Formats: sequence, structure tokens, C-alpha cells
Amino acid sequence: MAVDHYENVYDDSLEASISTEFGADVLLLISKASSFSPVIKQRLLGAAQRCTDNRRLFLETLENEFSTLTDAQSTVRGIRDTIIEIDDDELQDLSATQLTRRFERLQSLTDECEEWLQRRQDQLHIRQSERPSDERGCPGLCLYLYETLGIGHPVLATFTKVIEIIHRYEQQLLRILA
Repeated sequence: MAVDHYENVYDDSLEASISTEFGADVLLLISKASSFSPVIKQRLLGAAQRCTDNRRLFLETLENEFSTLTDAQSTVRGIRDTIIEIDDDELQDLSATQLTRRFERLQSLTDECEEWLQRRQDQLHIRQSERPSDERGCPGLCLYLYETLGIGHPVLATFTKVIEIIHRYEQQLLRILA
């Protein structure tokens, strides 16, 4: 295990990397062995396969997260376009029926946002419950991906903000209808 350049190149010790990647038990086997026995080889191959499986699962999770973000972005753009449409008209000039229709449209947008919020919370709950019990205390994917944004759950935050905007428009319509 004397690989002098490893720490300089990777800014980590070989032992720490092996322990992190394959587990402390594999590190112990490798560091205490005088030769690369079939037992060590099998343990290392098994650990490498688990690492490969974990990376595939992580990639699938990232792809699902990207798809969720893309779908959320599309939905928010559609909602924004609808709000812009509603905001373009001089509301004072509209009839009570037209104002009521706009209010109902806004309510359907709120419903759409609330469905998104529920779906996203369900996704996050499932993701958390699928993690092994020894990993549940570790930071989740959202923290890992979005920590620099200062928002742990941007999809939830975005739809919550959109609902607030919609409610302001609803209040405006209600004042005019009153």
C-alpha cells in the first residue's frame, strides 16, 4: 500500500479512499495481507460490484431528478404565461362573468401547483424511505445538489412561491368583484 504519489495526486490517502469506496473490512484485509489471495480478490470484486450498482442507482436517481426539474420548469412556464395573459387585460373593464372565469382559472393553477407539491413531497418521502437505515442520517440528494442555492428543495420552493403569486392575483380579482 506504499503509493507515495497517491495523496499528492488525489488529495486523499489511499487507505481513506479504499475504506470509503469498498469499506473498512476490505481495507483491513488488503492492508494486513502479505499477498493478494483469492479471498481478498473475491471480497474486492464483491465490493467493486456493489460500488458499480450504487453508481448506476445514483445515475438513475440523477436522471429522474433532471426529468422532474424539466417537467417542473415547463409547468411553471405555462403558469407564468397564463398569469401574463390575465395580467395583460385591464381588469376594471371586464364583466363579472369574465372576472369569475379568470378567478376559476387561477384556482385551477393553484390546484396544479398543489398537485406538484404533493407529488414532489411523495417523491422525497419515497427516496428517503428507500435509503438503507445506516444512510438515513446522511445528507440527502437535494442537499447535495442544491446546497449552493441556499434552498434545499427548489421544486417545492418554486411552486410555493407561484401559489403566493397566484393568490395575490386572486385577491386582486376578489377586490374588483366585491
